[in-house]
Amino acid sequence: MDMETSSSAKRKSSTTFNSSEEECGDGEWCEVRSKIPAKKFALMDNAVGKEQESNSQKATSQQLDVLLSGSDGTRMGHQHPTKVGNGLFADDCAVWDSELSITNAVAEVQKSLDVIHNWCSEWGFKISTDKSIAVIFTRKIRVGHHTLDFGGVPLRFEEKAKYLGVTFDRRLTYKYHIENIASKCTKRLNMIRLLTGTSWGASRSSLLQLYRAMIRSTIDYAMPAYFFAAKKHLDRLNIIHNQALRLCCGAMRSTPICALEAECNEMPLNTRHLHLCLNYRCFLLAHSANNNPAKELLDDTWHEIYSLTNPKFRTFNLLSKIDLLKHFTIDTYRHTTVQPWKIPVPCVDFHLLHFKRSNTSFEQLRSDSISYITEKYIGYDHIYTDGSKNDFGTGCAVYIPNHVSITKRCSFYSSSFTAELTAISEALKWILQNGSYVKRYLLLSDSCSALQHLQKARFRRMSKLSNEISTNLLELEFQKIHITFVWIPAHVDIKGNEAADQLAKSAATSSEGRNPTNTVLTRHEAKQVIQKYCKQIWNQHYLEEDKGSHFKLFRESLHHSTPPLENRISDRILFRLRSGHCGLNAHLFRIGIAPSPHCSSCNEPETVEHFIMKCPSHEFHRTFLRRACVCINIPFRLVNLLTNPSILKYVVEYVLSCNRYI
Repeated sequence: MDMETSSSAKRKSSTTFNSSEEECGDGEWCEVRSKIPAKKFALMDNAVGKEQESNSQKATSQQLDVLLSGSDGTRMGHQHPTKVGNGLFADDCAVWDSELSITNAVAEVQKSLDVIHNWCSEWGFKISTDKSIAVIFTRKIRVGHHTLDFGGVPLRFEEKAKYLGVTFDRRLTYKYHIENIASKCTKRLNMIRLLTGTSWGASRSSLLQLYRAMIRSTIDYAMPAYFFAAKKHLDRLNIIHNQALRLCCGAMRSTPICALEAECNEMPLNTRHLHLCLNYRCFLLAHSANNNPAKELLDDTWHEIYSLTNPKFRTFNLLSKIDLLKHFTIDTYRHTTVQPWKIPVPCVDFHLLHFKRSNTSFEQLRSDSISYITEKYIGYDHIYTDGSKNDFGTGCAVYIPNHVSITKRCSFYSSSFTAELTAISEALKWILQNGSYVKRYLLLSDSCSALQHLQKARFRRMSKLSNEISTNLLELEFQKIHITFVWIPAHVDIKGNEAADQLAKSAATSSEGRNPTNTVLTRHEAKQVIQKYCKQIWNQHYLEEDKGSHFKLFRESLHHSTPPLENRISDRILFRLRSGHCGLNAHLFRIGIAPSPHCSSCNEPETVEHFIMKCPSHEFHRTFLRRACVCINIPFRLVNLLTNPSILKYVVEYVLSCNRYI
């Protein structure tokens, strides 16, 4: 159950929804979630405008957007109630209000409906009242009799409503929404079953692609909102998640879940929920300058006081407000300070990309690069830029032959791409301050991605760094200073590039600015940090899990993994041997299938180690396995046999030659 909702047990309210011919549409749930927060109960209406053609449908939707876009009613001829919230996505709209009294909430929403009806009458727009419904969100069992009408036509009250693919029930438990997800995913799970078998089937990588595209994507939709529901509802999704991974690995039903998730590299759903919440928080912080309507999710509310006495109480804000995000700020997307049509498109030369390293020798690539630059760009001053990232940090450098060298340490979390752009930005600043006596400069960089980004920057949303580079380029154009960017191959002994590379590496390892207080990251960099943080949490839970001890002998942590084989049979055999949950008597006896745990030939417990390393009945086949270990030069130990990629195929051949079902 949504804990944020349950804490507001005494609050009641109402809302309205509109959608077109369809009952729901695809959209970003979290934006809607912000407009209809669980702490605000609302009357909801799944109504829709009535249009004759697709063009008129789009036009009327835009007109209705004008109606609902201003909460203060300034765009309408009549005063819109300021307390009533509204939301619109395409032609699906909703109106809601939150009050301590149901009667007051219904009265406020009725005023809003009257304003909308008057506007529709004035502009010739008709709302389909047959598709419009109202829901009173409250935990009260008895809510009494209430009425709402739209233009004199009564609206029916329902126990649940579907808006943008999410089903809201009256108590906001998300029970019906989770049931819909489970029903969809169960049908799609059958498709994976059709592609699997004990002795045949698609490879694990192909099956995991199907799972992520058809099942996990369905679970992910609106997950930051509905995954606060009660555990008994969420267990249905965990069961589907586990079944899918079991089919992908070809594992037995008794296999520990932690082993399945580690083998498939799939986070548990609760960890994935945290991952999606943190990513969406970064999205809101990155778009906070654009007045994003969902940014109120980041505000502290009085509901969070319940977390002091109830540790299980969770809200989106409480879950996503972690200490990690306090170490840096997210660079907000902003409109450029220069008109887009005035932003100069940089002159970028990618001619040297035609020389392939695989087809060209080191000396030839070096001589061709130097000769091309010196022959084509005569009279240009050269400036070399480079960025570097290692385990100690990130740094960038600018090297100007016979003039100066500039080094700068970036944030520890910054990517090499950001370091490359920072180096270019520092070079342009130096030209503006000190290089106006020269009218032609050649900026040489070995980062193809950074130069491609500069070419297309005017057509993208601007980060602070991109905006700064575009502004400097425009200023240089006004000063009649011509800048040309050239891509050059890295590590081919071009002196200027090698010097910039050494300076960038020294900047990355320097202690200066190692712990900056005002670290700014792009949203992409923040997502990488969050990915690493969630992986660490998952790894900690994996190590603390009591189950899967046999599997952990071969995979001590999530940081060590063995690549899967493309053959379904081989992949299934190896995973079952690693997990210990296989067709050997020791395990079959443990789950009540075999009458005895002992080997049929030597009366010893038939474990994985006994079957591969010790059983005398398979000594002839084991000889070939020993010879393979000698040829590959690895010790004949169980851990090596089940984890070393070079010997895995020989282990599979051994199992198949023994004619033993695993």
